[in-house]
Amino acid sequence: MAVHRKAIHSEYTSVSTLTEPRATVAATSSPASARRFSRSGTGVLPAMRVMMSVWLTSAGVYSAGMAAAAPQMRLRLGSIEPTVITEDFCRRAAATGQVCRHFHLSLQSGCDRTLARMNRKYTTAEFLACVERLRRYFPGCALTADMITGFPGETEDDQAQAVAFLERVGFAAVHVFPYSRRPGTKADAMPEQLSHAVKSARAHAAQRVADDCKQRYLAQQIRQILPVLFETEQDGRWVGHSDNYCLVSVAGDDLRGVVKNVKISAISGQMLVGDLV
Repeated sequence: MAVHRKAIHSEYTSVSTLTEPRATVAATSSPASARRFSRSGTGVLPAMRVMMSVWLTSAGVYSAGMAAAAPQMRLRLGSIEPTVITEDFCRRAAATGQVCRHFHLSLQSGCDRTLARMNRKYTTAEFLACVERLRRYFPGCALTADMITGFPGETEDDQAQAVAFLERVGFAAVHVFPYSRRPGTKADAMPEQLSHAVKSARAHAAQRVADDCKQRYLAQQIRQILPVLFETEQDGRWVGHSDNYCLVSVAGDDLRGVVKNVKISAISGQMLVGDLV
């Protein structure tokens, strides 16, 4: 089982920002590390219910191991390749009862021709199948992704297909980047390199569509009750992330590190507003 080991971190900045006194965390995201960390004298994981991300290339076994090692934690899975999201992966992840309804997926492009030129190992149809599985096992989940525009050889039609795909999926958020040449890579040696102006214009156009998708997703949260891990106080209100990775603001007292249910009533910019229930 191949697993990329990354450091445990919280939703906000780092575990140390949620603890008093401050502590440096050097645990890796493995079941053994989670057990050691959850049993440490700081009691950070049980008390703070820290969100963590697991980078994995296995079919759900690793997330199940993490859940068993630290049952007090909520787990957030990020940077997942579509090839990982099998029926078994979704079933195992859902069975833990601890995996958050947010998945950051490796997309790169919503155009099959561009995906092939990037040497990606999936098509848009296969990506959509992954989306269907995740939404079936995790209703209302937030799907986020990264997208590259202006890859060598990308045509205006390719760009149009990629942008239309964002709306078809209905992502909760997408970070769009213009392609950047890296000396020594295969892409750098490809013909039909696009100008910086074209790449930038396409990135801005795609980001506008992605931002519209985000606002629609936020609107879907109104009247919903979401569990929120509160992290910071801003102007007399507490702000934290819901299980589907929306920023949420409420009035309250001393909510740092606490998970509370919030009924969402409105949107303020890119943040949800609600009341404790």
